[in-house]
Amino acid sequence: MNCISKIGLSALLTLYSLAGLAQSTEEDELLLSYGDEELISIATGKAQPIFKAPAVATVITAHQIEAMGASHLNQVLESIPGLHISFSSTRGSPVYTIRGIHTDKNPQILVLVNGVPLTQLLVGDRGLRSTLPINQIARIEVIRGPGSAIYGADAFSGVINVITKNANQVNGLETGTRIGSFNTQDLWVLYGNTINEWDVYVGVEASESDGDDGRIIEVDAQSAFDAVTFPAPPVSLAPGPLDTAYERLDVNLEVSNESWTFRGWYWHQHDGVFAGLASALDPDGNSRVSNYLVDVKYKGSNTAKTWEYESHLSYMDINSKSEQTLFPKGTLLPISNDGNIALPNQPATPVIFSDGLVGNPEAYENHTRLDLTGYYSGFSDHLVRVAAGFSYARLEGKESKNFGPGILDNPGSLPGSPFPVVDGTLTDVSDTEFVYIKSKDRKVHYLSLQDEWSLAGDWALTVGVRYDHYSDFGSTVNPRIALVWDAQQNLTTKFLYGKAFRAPSMLELFAINNPVVLGNPKLDPEVIDTYELALDYRPSLNLRTGLNIFHYKLNDFIEFVPDQGLGSRTAQNVGTRSGNGFELEFDWSIEENIKLSGHYAYQKSEDEKNNVDSANAPEQQIYVSLNWNMFSNWFFNTQAYWIADRNREFGDMRPPIDDYTMMDINVGCRCITAGLEVSLAVKNLFDKDAFEPSSGEVRLLIPGDYPLEGRSAFLRARYRF
Repeated sequence: MNCISKIGLSALLTLYSLAGLAQSTEEDELLLSYGDEELISIATGKAQPIFKAPAVATVITAHQIEAMGASHLNQVLESIPGLHISFSSTRGSPVYTIRGIHTDKNPQILVLVNGVPLTQLLVGDRGLRSTLPINQIARIEVIRGPGSAIYGADAFSGVINVITKNANQVNGLETGTRIGSFNTQDLWVLYGNTINEWDVYVGVEASESDGDDGRIIEVDAQSAFDAVTFPAPPVSLAPGPLDTAYERLDVNLEVSNESWTFRGWYWHQHDGVFAGLASALDPDGNSRVSNYLVDVKYKGSNTAKTWEYESHLSYMDINSKSEQTLFPKGTLLPISNDGNIALPNQPATPVIFSDGLVGNPEAYENHTRLDLTGYYSGFSDHLVRVAAGFSYARLEGKESKNFGPGILDNPGSLPGSPFPVVDGTLTDVSDTEFVYIKSKDRKVHYLSLQDEWSLAGDWALTVGVRYDHYSDFGSTVNPRIALVWDAQQNLTTKFLYGKAFRAPSMLELFAINNPVVLGNPKLDPEVIDTYELALDYRPSLNLRTGLNIFHYKLNDFIEFVPDQGLGSRTAQNVGTRSGNGFELEFDWSIEENIKLSGHYAYQKSEDEKNNVDSANAPEQQIYVSLNWNMFSNWFFNTQAYWIADRNREFGDMRPPIDDYTMMDINVGCRCITAGLEVSLAVKNLFDKDAFEPSSGEVRLLIPGDYPLEGRSAFLRARYRF
């Protein structure tokens, strides 16, 4: 029996022993005590008590978010057991690592906004979107583990559903501002009211920041070229800061009544380019994303109330553009006969790019979805869920640049002395055979069935399955089984199994004209089988404890594999991974005005292809939070988290990644005048140096890893009329 099994069995026996000794309590009392933090809908599609839900789940409410002093979604999610926030080496976008499953583009997490997926076709993640602001969020529901039996693709290692506020939750007019470090400025206005029997909500939030210029990259990709192009002068901008500046606008509209809900969402961001798309610092580059989402939901029931049904129609449009100088002005680069940067041992001509090597890829996507869901309760002790749907998505790639095939096919013939020179004139290859990806579409049909069966007073069985058919790679079937046992009135045990899949992205399937990575239209989806044992034990109304033990096996993992005799890499189903671990969590109301919560998460995952521990994800995490309502109107929150034991990738000989501990505080007052609340949040209180690893091929170009933000302080004021 391994270490995890021994710890899990010991904890299981301890919880059962304590349950037998503890004073029994009624479940409805628990619900009244814990409030809406105890209700979750994404486990089965219907709201239910979280300790009875057939999943390992967490809910974070707006009140908890405010207590943390968080300013964006990433800061909130770090409080979830077994979830760690990193970022992509090439894009700077957030990577949500759950239970050790870490990839640079992070397509294995399904993120929803009000139940609508944000997944994009190009890479399979949330695109260039860095994060979401939090002032319009009502609650966040998170499932750790598979969710494909309900949600289909990409509900692989977890599901995150962000639920925005509505008219009843705002109930009037609210305005607020946040100012602080890095020249950060936020402003929001929220309005909610009932007009002619319709609930109307409008929210607008704008934010901008220069980013932390203390996050220094000592060596970048241009540094490597500078070292081998002497006597040409060095042009690298390293040492220099990561470009994390941003401007964002978030606009929400919701109009609803008892049956209908109409929502409109507009999201726009104008961001810096982190370390640069080619891992060469680019302080003048930028990426722009505009995201439009419109959805309509209708709910109804038959006269006998045995059927409840809903239809959900949504349309999402995403425009992603960038202007990036991949290598800086004056760079001297080895260019092959096809106009791309030459690979090792490939014939090349040294070329000076007087205005830099410039590439502006663009992606335009639109997604239309129709979901039809019905719940039938006409069978005794059963609740049957039937769902069917269709989605259509289209991707159009555009690109302009001053290099590559069709532009520099014969670099040796260019004028210049002693080296040929290329200026910043761009060629649009969007509608030619030289674009990085051609226009593609994807059609998906699905059908799912689920039965929640109350076997007995203290046993409930949930069985479900979903069938998906994709126009580009075929069909997949994903089942789930969950047995929930109320062993005692204050102890619930869950035995869970689920299968999930991750659909190959369009880049993995169809990328072309890229000297580094190429698509493979014969790819299969990634699949994962997950087994879980979860316990929820509440010895009193003031204390909740939980233990979650898991094992998973991941097959057909997609990697870009080197092509023999060539410098390119092609996507292949070659990887296999497995993982084991557990999460211990607690929430303790020490006094009426003091609450202590936290968790310890441990995971051990293996890259079976290379017979090494999986890389980049922390094997150990500790999180502790203390909330104290000090006086009648004063509140104080402190939280600390420890990230430890992150492994380097196979073949990466750099020194080990340092562990780190960070602490945040947030103190505020609601007592200045009626409706006004003021708070001060300090992040990374002790200004700890901490890093997230550069990974993949990027580690050869940026060997020093990526520094996290230093200490920062933010003053927040909110007024409710």
